[in-house]
Amino acid sequence: MTDNIQHKEAALVKSQSTAAISLLGPLTRKLLRGMHLEIDTMVLNIERPRVPTKLVPGPDLHGGPHTVLKIERIKSNETWIIDTTGCQYGFRDVLVPFVNYFIDNKCRVLDGPRLYDACETKDLDYLSTLHVFNSTKAQRQDMRLERLTRHHFAVFVYMSVHDNFLVGTDNEYKRKIDRFVNGLKTHMIESIRKAGYDFEDSEDD
Repeated sequence: MTDNIQHKEAALVKSQSTAAISLLGPLTRKLLRGMHLEIDTMVLNIERPRVPTKLVPGPDLHGGPHTVLKIERIKSNETWIIDTTGCQYGFRDVLVPFVNYFIDNKCRVLDGPRLYDACETKDLDYLSTLHVFNSTKAQRQDMRLERLTRHHFAVFVYMSVHDNFLVGTDNEYKRKIDRFVNGLKTHMIESIRKAGYDFEDSEDD
């Protein structure tokens, strides 16, 4: 309902920070393997969003939890925040110095830091234990399909991302990214289609 790309991005990732952190767990650790880093998750309250977004219909989530990664370089004074879904608040930068992020966005810590050990379905594993998310057949179907597509994504990461992914010139890196994006699109389209067929068959049974 808008031509503004920033508003589209904000709407697409609204309330998806925990899901994104779970989904990207294996990929993040694979990309950063071998680097002298300490990686933790933190749950924050963002009190100074640049773009106000809300779910319609849905609850007012202003002041709600927002999950980010805290990255600390061992044996140095560098600490960073990786915010993969910050565009829902109008934040354009994914990698921001820790202090700057907290001051600019007026953050308050709700939980953490905790060791970043999430797998691609960690949030789903928790939500599946809550009756409110599993009380109807449609909810259970959505949960199962979501789990299947995330497993497909994890398989692609395992097969396609290697230790040298971040190594090379800018042009080499761009070619790797282009191959990754194109390959991922093809993989997910095929996998989602197959998962949908399998899902329908199992429901008929």
